[in-house]
Amino acid sequence: MLKKLDKMLEIKNISHTFQTGRGKLDVIKDISLSIQDKQFTSIVGTSGCGKTTLFKIISGLLKPTQGKIILDGKEITKPGEIGLVFQHYTLFPWQNVLQNVIFGIDDKKSVKEKEQIAKKYLGLVGLSGFEKNYPHELSGGMQQRVAIARALANNPKILLMDEPFGALDTQTRSLMQELLLNIWKKEKKTILFITHDIDEALFLSEKVYVMGTRPGRIKDLVNVNLKKRNFDLKFSDEFLNLKRHISYVIRGESIKAAQIGLQNPRENAIKISTLPWPGYAPFYLAEAKEMFEKEGVNVEILSTENDTDRISSFLEGRTDVIPLTLEMAWLCNQTKLNSHVILVINHSRGGDGLVVNKEIKNVKDLVGKKIAVEFDSPVHLFLVYLLNKHRTPLNKVQLVNMKCADSGAAFISGKVDAAMLWEPYLTHAAKSKHAKLLVTTKEEPKVLLDVLLVRKELIQKRRQDITKIINVWYKSVDYIKRNRTDSLTVMANKLGLTVSEFSEQINKVKFMNKNENIKMMNSKLLIEFFNNSRKLLSDYKNIKIKSSMSELLDKSFVRKGK
Repeated sequence: MLKKLDKMLEIKNISHTFQTGRGKLDVIKDISLSIQDKQFTSIVGTSGCGKTTLFKIISGLLKPTQGKIILDGKEITKPGEIGLVFQHYTLFPWQNVLQNVIFGIDDKKSVKEKEQIAKKYLGLVGLSGFEKNYPHELSGGMQQRVAIARALANNPKILLMDEPFGALDTQTRSLMQELLLNIWKKEKKTILFITHDIDEALFLSEKVYVMGTRPGRIKDLVNVNLKKRNFDLKFSDEFLNLKRHISYVIRGESIKAAQIGLQNPRENAIKISTLPWPGYAPFYLAEAKEMFEKEGVNVEILSTENDTDRISSFLEGRTDVIPLTLEMAWLCNQTKLNSHVILVINHSRGGDGLVVNKEIKNVKDLVGKKIAVEFDSPVHLFLVYLLNKHRTPLNKVQLVNMKCADSGAAFISGKVDAAMLWEPYLTHAAKSKHAKLLVTTKEEPKVLLDVLLVRKELIQKRRQDITKIINVWYKSVDYIKRNRTDSLTVMANKLGLTVSEFSEQINKVKFMNKNENIKMMNSKLLIEFFNNSRKLLSDYKNIKIKSSMSELLDKSFVRKGK
């Protein structure tokens, strides 16, 4: 690789906000990164994460709401010493190839000098002999070669490329990648390459920034220390491991982008707070099929990325209804009974689990190992349960507090030895070459029962509406059973997953209908779940629950549902 010199480009705390009909929209927020001189760097991310907005700001075409762009020590305030290559062909159709390239060259040079420079770069991109051809006589790949030659001809300090090969077929795209790599090595230019193609970013780059979404920000930085770049590199274990890691991070952001968030809920709507978990998907189906409207109840489904934010919103009164595990329901009523469990909605049967490196044979082997887990989440409690069951002291393992999506990414990249995950993140992590599922709720079915918790105040004021919400749950579960294909398509889309992915994950969750709720409410099994959850909380943080099962549970709604 080329020798690194000083920083050529610095992006400092860049944010940009657009005004919309619903108020301000943060498109990108607090982005900072640096690119060394002569370095090839890529930015990848999901559609809508703000890559193009960032491209416009770096190029000087758009002024940021906040932050600075420093190019070779000077702040960029307008288009200048940057060569730009766009996805869509930007050649002038009335000019031939040579004239198009000359257009980008400094006017201070003579006509002869301009022609010499233009021909040099046309030769570099493999278009010698096409100087007199017009754009319509060239293929898409050839037109992009002209665009690259034009960008280089003016000797820019940095070449900024926004999805330059996005419109090309696979074969041409591959050839253009190799061409660009050769040009970079010969010209020793600093290149910032924006793409959604992970393979492309890894093949070309020394450093890959991964953008998150809503708002766009830098989620991860991956250093690419690969050997000789050739076609076979894409099939190497090292390449595939890096690809798997970035794919996991981006998939987590895609799932997040599919969620609605807690901003600007409808007035007077009963707010149900969810998160990306297949067990809550019947609520998304009900919303998509307008079941709440047909039942005559004003409901808004709001979603967050993690349990901590959801529970805080519920306790602060910003949401009214929350599906969560029985353990979390106890915690919400730890100091004062202010809500009731009114329904059992699902039972995890493999949807939560512990994924580990293959050399870890059992729970006792976790001693001294790093385990990524989202603190104070259901899987955190599940981990405590497993450690206690196998007589492994909690202080003998190294816990790393991360959001669920980040925990999976850390495991895939080898930063931790194990991760406690739930779907839709568990399956992806378990498919890593070095991974295996050590234990899931399939083997431990007496933990992690999901219930519906409702604020006591809401039950008193809108009892009829709560009954209607239960009716909608029953109808949604029944619809899934009768119309599986349609249901899977709708729910997968709401969760930001493919249908095949969601089909695999939904089999790890048992949805509870009316008959099953009636049986559960009067069974010894529910008592066992309640007792297990209380003990688990005691083992977790020595939490003593003052309320009884009869105080927490309100059985009056279950039979009323249709």
